[in-house]
Amino acid sequence: MDSYRANLMRKRYVFFFIGFIGLVYFIYCTVRTSVFIRNQDRVNMVFYGRISVFYSFGQDNVNYVVPFSSQIEFLVPGGYGYYKVGALGKLVSLERKPDLFRRAFSVNTSSFVDIYFYPRNPIVYYDPSGSSYELPTVSDIFFSATNGSFLDRLFVWYYFLNKNKTQFEGIADLPIKKEMQRVFFDREEFFKLYQGYFYKKSYRKEKNTVQLIYTKSFKTAELISQLLEGEGIRVVDISLREKPVPPTCLISQNTRPVSRTTEMLRIFFACKLGNESSEISDILFVLGPLEEEFLVE
Repeated sequence: MDSYRANLMRKRYVFFFIGFIGLVYFIYCTVRTSVFIRNQDRVNMVFYGRISVFYSFGQDNVNYVVPFSSQIEFLVPGGYGYYKVGALGKLVSLERKPDLFRRAFSVNTSSFVDIYFYPRNPIVYYDPSGSSYELPTVSDIFFSATNGSFLDRLFVWYYFLNKNKTQFEGIADLPIKKEMQRVFFDREEFFKLYQGYFYKKSYRKEKNTVQLIYTKSFKTAELISQLLEGEGIRVVDISLREKPVPPTCLISQNTRPVSRTTEMLRIFFACKLGNESSEISDILFVLGPLEEEFLVE
């Protein structure tokens, strides 16, 4: 009997130890991958819905908000062309690619979208009345689908705690182009009008320059170049390289240790660090499969 109890206690201790190790590992992974632990100058997020809203929070307490009507069409990278914002969720559901939210809103605002929230059930939104946006609710933050962790949800909740619309600088008069009955978001004009609004000061302080290497599409490389420029990262050259496409995008820096600019590029684009060097820039960025993910036709 005593032997049976001893064995039972040992099993309980083993299960407790394994559970404790698993919990520690889960917490470690959650903290390590959290957007808000990176101490960025600016955190960008999107709440997709009837009125999709881009928010940009700065450490300097200068916060921006850009609402997108569901009726306006904008560029969806990856070869999808122009889609109504209100139909993007359905496209994401059909393609099973939630990351399209991040890529689409990133290229249209020329900024790195860090975290996005969207309804769990895909809906095609119609809003011909042009209703105004509302700040996200607790339900939006904690029960919507997201690419963030639970820790990220807590940080987002804290960011919006006791906030109201007057604490954001609104960018509501979006540049548009009209063709027949269609209304297009003019991302090129938006970039010209608001370049610098979403800069990360740390990138500007490091002053690292980037050379982009592509193998297929100059237009796609140019799109990614504009995305980097919108973040405050200077692109000095876009070059064609007629070599096999590497299995992943590669980012190389001439000096060590790698800069914050290099590390943030690696994280955002999910690239590997390379060992090449560039004669005309501080950072060499080989796009590889990103040319398909951000394809512009």
